[in-house]
Amino acid sequence: MDIIIPSPKTEEVLPNYEILEFYRGDDTHTELTIQCYDMRFHITVSATNIQDDVSTTKEYMSLLRKLDSEDSTREVEEDSESEGDAMENMCFWIASKCNSAMRVLSSREEKTQVRTLHDWFYAKTLVLVLRARDGKLYVCSSSSLYQQDFAPMVTLSHSVCKLNIPSIEASNITILLDETDEETLIRRPKKVSVGSNTIRFYKPTYTSEQANREITSLIHIKSTNLSNIIRTPTLHELVKSPENHTSISGILLEYIPHHNTLADIDLDNTPVSIRVRWQDQLQSMVHSLHSAGVIWGDARTDNVLVDVDDILWIIDFGGGVTEGWVDGDKADSREGDLQALSKIIEILDFTGLAM
Repeated sequence: MDIIIPSPKTEEVLPNYEILEFYRGDDTHTELTIQCYDMRFHITVSATNIQDDVSTTKEYMSLLRKLDSEDSTREVEEDSESEGDAMENMCFWIASKCNSAMRVLSSREEKTQVRTLHDWFYAKTLVLVLRARDGKLYVCSSSSLYQQDFAPMVTLSHSVCKLNIPSIEASNITILLDETDEETLIRRPKKVSVGSNTIRFYKPTYTSEQANREITSLIHIKSTNLSNIIRTPTLHELVKSPENHTSISGILLEYIPHHNTLADIDLDNTPVSIRVRWQDQLQSMVHSLHSAGVIWGDARTDNVLVDVDDILWIIDFGGGVTEGWVDGDKADSREGDLQALSKIIEILDFTGLAM
């Protein structure tokens, strides 16, 4: 039996949430999977279902146009503070409209404890549909549960398989709170434990090419005599895919106690001496990588970790390129690494900043 919950005229404050997946379908159809109130919700929206509420439909269509606009990226850059990211704005709007329903339903539902990585992959998910009738907005909740598989599944190359890296079942990996987590289960799993409380960092693998590249790079770096200069996490185990044990759902890396990534560090209040040290560390690591025959690839501040001792680590070797950091024709090359490095060094420039 479906449950119908009217949407209040005055929207309640939306608590912290995590966008797990957003899908833009045909016509005006969108779907959002979100983690909120310690539960997972799959929300479906379309203009057809809410057309009886004219003002809400106008809001939704306006957000859709911005989402679909080829110029949305340029518009965001011109007025990022007032506009924000089009997809994030759409997700926030959907979550806000369903906020009251999510709060009510989460208080009624018996929460299934999520202890392991396998639990998180297949967490209980409530299905919501945003609708309108006689000018009033409401949320319809289906009594059926949505079985969404959040377990990545990639196949490794024969050469990587021959490395005989230890593997472990997702059901034997316990989820822990990371230093940056604010609430239980609101973030994607990162800090985990295996065996007798051995701490690891879980990194999902989404494509075979990236997984093979990262695994090969990490193992090669550790095999060189430069591993004391190039600070990268040690690869310990592979996570077996729950659906297919010839595939993996991620890798388990050395867990590095940290402050944050370089992208999220308050650089304005970071002393000059530390910033200068970081510049030296990064330049040394990148040049040492190249000497070892390794290309960083997706070089940017998001892929540099600042540990608790204010020492930098490079944490991503999956390859690829991020717009704004490396030109497309320089992807996965030394030239691309050096281009991104120069931008990071410029960001770390200490002129006029904290002493």
